[in-house]
Amino acid sequence: MGVKRKPKKPGPKSKYNAKLLPTVFKLAKAGHTQEQIARKLGISPACLILWKKTYPAVNDVLKAAKDIPDSKVEQSLYRMATGYYQDVEEPVFDRKNGEVAYARYKKYFPPNTTAAIFWLKNRRKAEWADTYNVEQTVTVMVDMPARETREEWIARVEAEERARNAIDVTPEKT
Repeated sequence: MGVKRKPKKPGPKSKYNAKLLPTVFKLAKAGHTQEQIARKLGISPACLILWKKTYPAVNDVLKAAKDIPDSKVEQSLYRMATGYYQDVEEPVFDRKNGEVAYARYKKYFPPNTTAAIFWLKNRRKAEWADTYNVEQTVTVMVDMPARETREEWIARVEAEERARNAIDVTPEKT
């Protein structure tokens, strides 16, 4: 006989609303984690995961929004790895009239070796990886006299081992 189970009570009504999608987009684009997004929406991280599974638009918005900052970081890393010019503005003190003026010019930032190595390790893993896979085959040969069978050899080795580990309890003559 089967055990009768009480029907489950329906859970609370979902807080999902398609009007939340622009907020989700802005938060994800700003670099917030899914946990942070969930908290700002007033839901649990597990609820956001459920929304991603239930409402494909949520998943699509999160992916699209995260691609934007990821692309910006990728572009910045590339610029750092190859070197770049950037417009800068620095304060300059004018000694004649005692005022501060601002000088604008293009400043060159040389390539950053660490950024270049990081880029290459991720883009050209085969050539720049720190680890190498080495395969090696080892053949182990055991010296077993031809006249002994396998079982005889095992018995002899075990007997030698027992003899080595045996404790001599005979009293010594003095």
